[in-house]
Amino acid sequence: MPNDGDNPGSGRPRILVCGWAGAGNLGDELLTDWVVSEIEAAGGSVVLTSRSFDDTRRRHPSVSPTRWGGRDIMAVLHRVDGVVIGPGGIIQDNTSLWSLPGHLVKAFVARLRNVPTAGVGLGAEPLTRRSSRWLLRRAIGGAVGVAVRDEPSARALAAARVTSTVGADLVFDLDPIGGFDQSGREEIVVAIGPRLR
Repeated sequence: MPNDGDNPGSGRPRILVCGWAGAGNLGDELLTDWVVSEIEAAGGSVVLTSRSFDDTRRRHPSVSPTRWGGRDIMAVLHRVDGVVIGPGGIIQDNTSLWSLPGHLVKAFVARLRNVPTAGVGLGAEPLTRRSSRWLLRRAIGGAVGVAVRDEPSARALAAARVTSTVGADLVFDLDPIGGFDQSGREEIVVAIGPRLR
């Protein structure tokens, strides 16, 4: 889609990233850092769904934030060249009837409008509802690409007849955060449960 004036003169493709920016989760923010840097390095311009504009503008000054609400997303879908579902998030339907539709509606509408769509860094659980499997197939089945972070996620998507590629969790592609450990060791810290001691 040609530039519509929202990013005048850049000529760069605009990519809507539908992850979990601004939701207060450090892991999701780190994954968002990764996808923003990858898209910008490839010459794209990022439109980022956000739960908190202030946090998103502070953390990602180069992106154009947009709200999570349906009306805002539908307006943005007319002005983007591609949609990325993720990074992060779990494709599942066991917490709420509305969880999966809320996660996938942007991809579903993008596909209806022939906007290229991809899924990046996703996790998935087996879907219990037939309607959930149908929605998943319509939203990301046949997408440009769907990358999941482990074999169980790939099996869960395959059960819904969605083809995916298994890749390493995107956190392994992040640059180390310096200044915390003066010993020079490289390490990964994993927090399990509500607190990290």
